[in-house]
Amino acid sequence: AEGRRRRAAGRLSRATAMGRVRSGGGESSGSSGSKGHGASGRGAAGGRGGGNGGGIAGGVVGRGRESRGGLGVEPVSWRSTIPLILTFGALAVALALAAHEEFSPGKPQSSSDVARIAAAGRLAADAISELGVRVRPGVTGKDLDRFLRDVLDVANASAAPLHYGGFTGGLFRPADWDLGRRICGAFDGAVGSLRRLLPGLPPLPLCGFPGHLCISVNKEICHGTPTRRPFCVGDLVKLDVAVRKDGFIGDTCATFLVAADTGAADGDGDGAAASVEAAAAASVGGAASGSRGAAAGRLAEVARETLFLGIAAVGPNRTIGDIGHAVEGHAKAEGFQVVTAFGGHGVGRNFHEPPRIMHTGEPGEGHRLIEGQVFTIEPMLTEGSALTRVEDDGWTVVTRDGSLSAQWEHTVVVAALGASILTPRRGEALPPRLEEAGARRRLLDASFPNEVAFVEMLDSGVQRLGQLWSSPRASESRIGTPAARTD
Repeated sequence: AEGRRRRAAGRLSRATAMGRVRSGGGESSGSSGSKGHGASGRGAAGGRGGGNGGGIAGGVVGRGRESRGGLGVEPVSWRSTIPLILTFGALAVALALAAHEEFSPGKPQSSSDVARIAAAGRLAADAISELGVRVRPGVTGKDLDRFLRDVLDVANASAAPLHYGGFTGGLFRPADWDLGRRICGAFDGAVGSLRRLLPGLPPLPLCGFPGHLCISVNKEICHGTPTRRPFCVGDLVKLDVAVRKDGFIGDTCATFLVAADTGAADGDGDGAAASVEAAAAASVGGAASGSRGAAAGRLAEVARETLFLGIAAVGPNRTIGDIGHAVEGHAKAEGFQVVTAFGGHGVGRNFHEPPRIMHTGEPGEGHRLIEGQVFTIEPMLTEGSALTRVEDDGWTVVTRDGSLSAQWEHTVVVAALGASILTPRRGEALPPRLEEAGARRRLLDASFPNEVAFVEMLDSGVQRLGQLWSSPRASESRIGTPAARTD
């Protein structure tokens, strides 16, 4: 009897030392590097356990008598999970919004809302014309950004891209507040350094987009940030202007080829803008072939042709796939690639709304268009590969192989007979190869062989757009010229 008592006392002593914990219907025991036995199963972290839950982390978690075993690990506090919950919550909201834009067919705008979008669109178009004549050698993106800021101040409007997508929602104003700009720049620079070490890390902008417009040069496809690098002769400069006026958005983009400065006075908008488009058109026709400028001009003009062909494909009961096929078919026939990572989008009270407009596709695919819908068509073409990457600033998208890229964009509304452009620029006309009926038909037949019905649709759509431009907009700008500022 005395021996049995001693053996029982010994077992009790060993059990206490090993941290035996009763959990659910079984026992779990554990200390770091020791073994205990329960009803069934095996625990973790060097212990064995049984029942519901078994031994977790060597007896760290359990019910009843609690011993933390040899690991000395405390249970996780619910308060420490709050940042993780908030992070995943924000990610879920972002994914939900992206999915809404990606898969929602969108809805039509009221006639009064369309009129307000058109007013914002005219302001954006006038602003981009004024900016275009200032794209000269030695001018920087920061110069254009300040000019647009002043223009919008005079017009009592704002730039939709400024602070877009930032964590602080514009708490810091990087374009206007020097300290805020430095804080944001330091943060974004640190994130850029981390992204070089960890390529899978997504961009994490603190203050949002740091400019009033997107300025993308040469290999930069879109979302380029305004910099202090001066433009050089031969640069291909894309200016993307989105204006918020009276609560509604107008969005447009044009591509400009930097030519030698002729000394023209500021404000000679029509002449300079026409010269850029004429140079591009001439390069398409073969003028000055072999030069880099001619190649860039040809890319820009073909991109502009795809824009108008995409617009010509718009109409009630047509589809987003019709737009994509019109853009992609002509681009590939001319030897260029279409960027698929980015596309057009609906606009209205918000900068980005459904539907998402892809620039590739097949006729009849995708959502059907509804009269009154407002969205952008903004094809991005590249000389080489259409694969993209994001620069260290977290915004600027470039071609992965360094090839040139060009982009044009208009905001359009689906009308009863086709599309109406809400962002027409002063003096703008159809691309030369789309103006004359015979040349246009030959071009369409070459780009879309054996697609007679589709060619007929595009031909009639382009003809209608030409009739809308038979009375071009007045050459006088509708925006005020801002006074010079030195900041």
